[in-house]
Amino acid sequence: MAEDAARNARTVQSAQTVQTAQNTQLGNRCVQSVSTGAAVNTGAAVNLNYQMCKAILEGNYDEALRIISERIERGERFRIYSDTLEARALQGDWEMARSLARHRLNDGFY
Repeated sequence: MAEDAARNARTVQSAQTVQTAQNTQLGNRCVQSVSTGAAVNTGAAVNLNYQMCKAILEGNYDEALRIISERIERGERFRIYSDTLEARALQGDWEMARSLARHRLNDGFY
């Protein structure tokens, strides 16, 4: 019960991040940075992806959402209604996000 309350509190706290991502949604249902000319450094992107996976597996959902927001600011795009790790995190489906993060780390796709 305490775990559920803590999970719900994290979800409420991260609602602003999700709302920000939803507010930047494009007509094609992609989330993209509103800044122009944002270049994505692949080395930094790999590190952020790894950090995001670790944060999700450790239950640090606010940190995972912060990393996703940073990746969006860098110009990465995510389809928020898809079955990707990032989309599941934005949807608040942490159980599936944990499973996808575990697979991504095990398979080396980070």
